[in-house]
Amino acid sequence: MTLLTLPADALPQGDTVQSEHQLELDPVPRVVSVARDFVRQHTPALDDDTHETVVLLTSELVTNVVIHARTALRVGVSVTRGSVIVTVHDLDVGNEELPGNREGGRGWLLIEALAEASGMHHTAGDGKTAWFRVQRTQTAAS
Repeated sequence: MTLLTLPADALPQGDTVQSEHQLELDPVPRVVSVARDFVRQHTPALDDDTHETVVLLTSELVTNVVIHARTALRVGVSVTRGSVIVTVHDLDVGNEELPGNREGGRGWLLIEALAEASGMHHTAGDGKTAWFRVQRTQTAAS
């Protein structure tokens, strides 16, 4: 398994990746809950609101792939000193528009509203990677 390749604008300047995990999935509806569980398992101690935001936004990105791209996908979680970055890569090379520009694309609007940063990175012939970043805040017990 190869390391994740984060889009250049996903990692804040001066921040460093502490851990990375990835999971390959088929584009079927049941993988949305598998992706949520995977992200829960690989995120550090976060306050409840931040943790639930990460899980919710992951669900939105994976659902977009299952409904629109319909290709195999890879979910990645990168934990940095200051952030948690989730990436979802699919093999759809034909769709260049952001999901929010399509009918039913309200999930992308949710990502833009709740994430510190987000984006879509297209790689010629290799699909696209949607990502979001949330600020890593420690729980009181940490």
